[in-house]
Amino acid sequence: MLQGLRKLKNLLIGAVLLPLSVLAFPAFADGETVILAPAAVVSGFRDFTAGRQLGDIRDYRFSADYTLKHQDPFINLEVIELVLLVQALQLGGVKGEIKIKSASSFSILSKVEKGDALLGGVSIWRERTQSRAKSLWVSDPIIRQGEFHLGLYSCGRPMSIIDLSGLQQFRLSSHANWPMVTELLQSLEVADLSLSSDWNQIAKQSCSGASDLIAAPFTASADRPLQYLEKFLSPVPGVKLKVSGTRHFIISRLHPKGKRTYFSLQRGMRKLRVKGNIARALRQSGFLPSTTANWAFLN
Repeated sequence: MLQGLRKLKNLLIGAVLLPLSVLAFPAFADGETVILAPAAVVSGFRDFTAGRQLGDIRDYRFSADYTLKHQDPFINLEVIELVLLVQALQLGGVKGEIKIKSASSFSILSKVEKGDALLGGVSIWRERTQSRAKSLWVSDPIIRQGEFHLGLYSCGRPMSIIDLSGLQQFRLSSHANWPMVTELLQSLEVADLSLSSDWNQIAKQSCSGASDLIAAPFTASADRPLQYLEKFLSPVPGVKLKVSGTRHFIISRLHPKGKRTYFSLQRGMRKLRVKGNIARALRQSGFLPSTTANWAFLN
């Protein structure tokens, strides 16, 4: 009896001393895990994963049919992020049903912060979480410092730019929903900067002559023209922009399942990182294509 009590005491002491980073929560299956994501991302996710076992996906390239239907490079990055998020949750021990529900981009952070939602399905910039430490768990970065690059595209004829002063002669358009991208573009002092939350509007604006260049994430065909409707968006060869900052998934500290979901996600993301899935996904989807690895940064 006494010997048994001593063993129990030693086990309890060991558990207390065990570092938090290696605590392993058991897989949980008590109800569903609900992820919120913008409607366009949910639509892209469903098309990307249709007919595939999500846990078995190792090829993150977009099919030709997918690309024709989903042409916004910002949205397509978020689709890949959502795929990796679900894979990480499954690898980390979440056994219950994982549901993805649509919500507006602007409401997701608020709902997660208040505990009305468990987690967001797309990453956000670290800077947006710093004043919310009491309400949010923040994952390891899905996009690390120095990994967020932008290409420059023109509608129709190719253009040549060799340095920042050359870029500053042109009118630039891009997406309005990415704060660190906006901050960077505003700092470049280009001839004119126009921002929109609608990729169709951005592309049409350039192709109508209202802007000269589009700043957007790379795609799988980063060194070749992109077909948009009946127009071609030609990449400016040899140059790119680097956006400072890291991007992370957020989980609510105020949600009953927040803490264990956070630790499951962390464990799963680290497994994906070690297995090479995250790097492969960013490379194959075109976000960090090998063809632009040696292109020069303008900033």
